[in-house]
Amino acid sequence: MSSDIDSSYYVDNKPKLMKQFGKAIILTESVLKQYYGEEKTENLISDIKTEFDNLLPEIPYIGGKKNGLTFNLVGSAYGLATIKVLERKGQSERDIGKILYEMNESFYKSKSPFLKWLYPRIIFSKFIFKRGKKKTEKSQLKKYPEDWVFEMVKGDGVNFDVGINYTECGICKFYEKMGAKKDVPYLCLTDYAMARVFGIGLIRTQTLGNGAPVCDFRFKKNYKTPSGWPPDSLEEFRMKKVD
Repeated sequence: MSSDIDSSYYVDNKPKLMKQFGKAIILTESVLKQYYGEEKTENLISDIKTEFDNLLPEIPYIGGKKNGLTFNLVGSAYGLATIKVLERKGQSERDIGKILYEMNESFYKSKSPFLKWLYPRIIFSKFIFKRGKKKTEKSQLKKYPEDWVFEMVKGDGVNFDVGINYTECGICKFYEKMGAKKDVPYLCLTDYAMARVFGIGLIRTQTLGNGAPVCDFRFKKNYKTPSGWPPDSLEEFRMKKVD
């Protein structure tokens, strides 16, 4: 059972999280302006910030800063806040997915040339694989029920170089709890935006968000990641089984 400290982690860190959110939204607001114009975008951002604030107490605690995936979970709350606001504006599920993809693409493109150079080298390093193996063991203990569970997969150097199989997903659990399960497949697509911007070869055929039993991330050197939008040609999306 989570302690009172655990359950209040995000609220206690609200100033820092809101500051991070503010920086992120600045890097992506150009996308909203393309769809809504200057004045409406200002109102949208205000509504999204309020929505994110309201979501803070609902984000599951999975270890705080000691768990690197906390960053992913907080990022998914950014996305959920945006989804909720755009739904109230009458946007369709598909249109919201497109906007989310473009916002994430804009965010990743804003990163420094150094980070874009560094990330591909890190992900294929032996150090990261060994570190991932240790994290795998921790994830299997399931200390936090709403956390991810995964395993590292060693590549053959031909089909892929390194892989990760996620059998449980913190974002899926969070979104289902918040009644947003249908939106997870679109959030998953933003992984393609990240991989393309950073020059990381990503191959994926199925995801938990689309109703599969596993997310089969496979990373390959010198492979051009396909665009995540439109998603219709992606195998993981064609197999979508979300209720």
